[in-house]
Amino acid sequence: YISGENHYPILSSGQLETSSVSLNSLPETYLSVLFNDSEQIKVFVSELAQISPELKAAIQKVELAPSKVTSDLIRLTMNDSDEVLVPLSEMSKKLPYYSKIKPQLSEPSVVDMEAGIYSYTVADKLIMEAEEKAKQEAKEAEKKQEEEQKKQEEESNRNQTTQRSSRR
Repeated sequence: YISGENHYPILSSGQLETSSVSLNSLPETYLSVLFNDSEQIKVFVSELAQISPELKAAIQKVELAPSKVTSDLIRLTMNDSDEVLVPLSEMSKKLPYYSKIKPQLSEPSVVDMEAGIYSYTVADKLIMEAEEKAKQEAKEAEKKQEEEQKKQEEESNRNQTTQRSSRR
């Protein structure tokens, strides 16, 4: 189902139903698709058709998560709180490896299949994001400090020039 304000069923052909389904009419378990590009939905449905029923049932929602390198990267949120990052175009090839990796995960994790396959915990992800944010803020603060210093130097130069011309 395409989810947003309304839920629209996706047919096995990748076509969307034109009439929405009310929240209480949705099946007990359903896959929530959080993007609406018709071509990407068709590719997703095609890739999903090649995946085992057990693996399909483990997926809670899917959303686009493009990176600098992979424009068709998607994030699958699994029912067990794990996240899987996988290129949409390679989902049927790479996603089955999740079943082999899952038993090795002791806490909610991110399994990154963008280039190769590796995993890290959600806690590690939050730490990495916080470190990245801190680095960015430090860069911005340094830049601001350099700009302030430059302004002060320019102001000082102007004052010296003004003093020289007033002495004449």
